[in-house]
Amino acid sequence: MRAKLLGAPPGYVGHDEGGQLSHAIRTHPYSVVLFDEIEKAHPRVLDLFLQIFDEGTLTDAQGRKCDFRESVIILTSNLGTRGAAPKPFIGFAVGKEEHRQDACTPVREAIGKHLRPELVNRLTKVVHFKPLEMATAREIFGKLMIDFNKRLTERRCDSRAG
Repeated sequence: MRAKLLGAPPGYVGHDEGGQLSHAIRTHPYSVVLFDEIEKAHPRVLDLFLQIFDEGTLTDAQGRKCDFRESVIILTSNLGTRGAAPKPFIGFAVGKEEHRQDACTPVREAIGKHLRPELVNRLTKVVHFKPLEMATAREIFGKLMIDFNKRLTERRCDSRAG
């Protein structure tokens, strides 16, 4: 995985091609880079973030520096989400600050247990998202279905629930 991000070291197949991440940042330095489910990353990949978050640069397999100082890096995770929200947070007390804080505690603890402190300390912000309420999920689904049906109509197709 590290070779895919930074390129293969000299002497290996594809070493002249460069890595996907290093190439993307060199060609588009003003980028938003999303790493989904970071808890599944190999520890050596997580080590790359230490250099990026500390120095703002990363050295690829060819020894070239990639400048991340103009990019935004987002790491997503599901750490601590199982059982994180107490019952009142989901239903009757949605939006109350004390319940929001209670729901964030297991997430912070799980992040601290899974990721090394030197990485956690370099994170600028941890943003917690509460689960969607059923009414909101239905509204989103309804809008997606309207769009889907428009595309079907444009292609002279018909959809019916039955």
